[in-house]
Amino acid sequence: MVGGTVGFQAAEHQRIGDNVLLTYPKGQSRVKGSDFNYSVGDIDLSYGWICALAGAFYGNCELMGDAEQISDKWATDPESSINRFILNSQKLSNDSRGYLKRLIKLMNSQAEEVYKAQEQGGDAAQAYVARGDSYDRQYGLNTWFDYWNLALCNFDHFGQDAISSYRAGHTAALRKAKEASAEKTHSRKFLVLKQAYFLEAFASHFLTDLFSTGHMRTPRRVLHHTYTAITDANDPNFGLHLPYPADQCARKMHDEDCANGLWVSNNLEDSWPAYGDSELFSAKSNLNFGHALDAAQTGANDIWAMFKDGTSQFRALDKIPDLSKLQALNNYVPMFRVDPKDSTKLDFRSNLDQRDEVSFTTYDISTMTSRWAEIRNKIEVSGGQKGLHPLTLPILSPSKLLQFRDIEPGKMVISSYGSVMSTSADFPQNTTESWNMLSQITAEIPQASGSVNWTSAKRIKDNIYSLTGRVTTGTKNAYHVGLRLSAANNSTTVDMIWAREEEDDNSNWVQGDTCYGTFDASTSDIAMIKHWYSSMFGYQTDPKTTVFITVGTIPGSPASTSWGFATWSGGYQTLNYSTYTESGRSSLGQAIIPAKLGSDGAPNRLIRLFYGKSYSLADNLRIDVLELDFSSPSKPAVKMLFCKNYPITWASFSEEQYLTWFVQDVNRNGRLDLVGLIADGSLTPSVLVFPGQEVFVFGDPQRSVITSDKGTLFTAPFLKPLFARRASYVFPDSKTKADAAILATFSTYGVLGVRLIAPVAVEGSLAYEVKGQMPALAGQQADGLGTVTWRLPGEAIGIFVD
Repeated sequence: MVGGTVGFQAAEHQRIGDNVLLTYPKGQSRVKGSDFNYSVGDIDLSYGWICALAGAFYGNCELMGDAEQISDKWATDPESSINRFILNSQKLSNDSRGYLKRLIKLMNSQAEEVYKAQEQGGDAAQAYVARGDSYDRQYGLNTWFDYWNLALCNFDHFGQDAISSYRAGHTAALRKAKEASAEKTHSRKFLVLKQAYFLEAFASHFLTDLFSTGHMRTPRRVLHHTYTAITDANDPNFGLHLPYPADQCARKMHDEDCANGLWVSNNLEDSWPAYGDSELFSAKSNLNFGHALDAAQTGANDIWAMFKDGTSQFRALDKIPDLSKLQALNNYVPMFRVDPKDSTKLDFRSNLDQRDEVSFTTYDISTMTSRWAEIRNKIEVSGGQKGLHPLTLPILSPSKLLQFRDIEPGKMVISSYGSVMSTSADFPQNTTESWNMLSQITAEIPQASGSVNWTSAKRIKDNIYSLTGRVTTGTKNAYHVGLRLSAANNSTTVDMIWAREEEDDNSNWVQGDTCYGTFDASTSDIAMIKHWYSSMFGYQTDPKTTVFITVGTIPGSPASTSWGFATWSGGYQTLNYSTYTESGRSSLGQAIIPAKLGSDGAPNRLIRLFYGKSYSLADNLRIDVLELDFSSPSKPAVKMLFCKNYPITWASFSEEQYLTWFVQDVNRNGRLDLVGLIADGSLTPSVLVFPGQEVFVFGDPQRSVITSDKGTLFTAPFLKPLFARRASYVFPDSKTKADAAILATFSTYGVLGVRLIAPVAVEGSLAYEVKGQMPALAGQQADGLGTVTWRLPGEAIGIFVD
């Protein structure tokens, strides 16, 4: 690759290596990697510095053409690979090129800039990117071009080649540890063992590269073309603005996977969210840092075991991500891949800006020379590359997120996200809290007789989830599935409760919401009620009462709204139905919210909202507070307690721009406030709070435009809303929990992202601000079970907030 890093950033490799503990004889003392002090001339290198400098700055390269790499001959001549590794390591131990001091000065300067940005609450990745090109140039010039030339043939840092390189280096280190054990004096044992640890530190660069997501599935050797002085002069595809187009393609894929992350697992059945270069100091990488440090520590422990008792082990390789499982874990579609059915073909993702769309353009690898520039140019102008690093801010919330996703007929992936304690790159000796992906399971669902379009997914009781869908073929056109999810120790298990097809006799109607509740006063059984509508009729419900309510418009003049009330008895054997006509109301409203308003907290009150293009006063939002009167069971009625139109002073005019509503006491003054999350045309979020005043009365709204001064791309048109619900936030200073927060998910070019918005203060304020954002959750595809079409169009089905 040209420019950019070839593994974690130098400071990231250093942080891992400096936290490895090294064991020495004579009391078996333990020395921290930061105190390793390996002398190169008048410079003392820590274990972490050696890990950072290896490969990326000290390796084998040529000004033109490809020099021999460590991994080149591992499969056929491992001794040659081991010798190449030793020769590469000697370039550092001897400082044979004479630029070590300059390098360390530059690397310290870059790290300080990133640390300063983090201290100010900024995003480490954006800090790296902002000055990355400048430091790349300086690294190249200060290493006599070695940095650039090494990047052009850096196969040793990717995938299976990185494994081979680590095997070669670890073997060399084990052999040196065996030599140390055979030495006669303590001083010689200590000195030679230190040399063994130096080799292991050098090898750890390739080991820790395997924890950077940009190095896991990028087909680096395929995304490469060797240029010589002759071909450079004659190849029109070489390019001057972006030379080496094949290698630039590798960098583009590398950068995309680094930024978005992946869900990974290893041979020990551990699974965790991983991210890549420039991301290790972000809280979202805490778990990945812990796994990378554990692997590096295991490698160092193997060296001690060889010294102590002659045991030759490669246990660290059991802890790296299993590269063969990456696509089976619901990760987004790779930019490039070697065709799984034909290794002579290269697949290129057809839609660069839709990372969850499985569609490829396939090329013959042998004919790629003339195509690289064309492909590189397509990537360069894609939205995904221009918006590669939306702002990341750490999230702290006790709320959890659950995502159901259909992956193929009969198979569903269920992913959970939430708070977790772990080590971190900032505080490696302590555990710290972060919010991240926690688990992923695959649920086997009995196949329906045809393909299923899911229409509803609801939690109906504790950990029981009910899915309903429409079967597109056959006579049994309804499909119902029930799942029980049990969570423990950040893992989840799933049990099938029911799965059946039924004929629902509504083939000519469109299915809307599905609600669940105990609608029969004589039984505690939970019942399911489906709604159907045509272009003329609609509905809303309050499923929390034993009375089932439908709302529909009655066409004609004067316009009116019909409320239907249904009660059951005798185990749902007897139905009592009555209606109430609300005159003068020609629209159903865009939202009906059950709300226990008033001092008595009665459950029979609703808030009804009118807004959007279908409301007759398009530049207004209306709030109705309604009370359902059941004093006369045979003649229920709807009473209007409050009604007011509020002029819209914000740029949200269509229904799709209103993302969620709820009632909560935001400022803790004892009155319930009405809270809404909205978005304008550029998808900049705002929170509207209509303050509760007198009983059943709401005041004029206070609007908080949600922005951030901590970096760029906090919001953008490509961060498309999916789902938002009320959540919780814990204020870090007082540890007070606020239940008026909002957890909102969005799609970042097909990858799932999340944003946390909460009140600015524990009490006394109605203002909101952003409390965290993760634009990509471990590379998980954003699509769920489908999207709602009947209300809040585009809202995702199958996402839950606890």
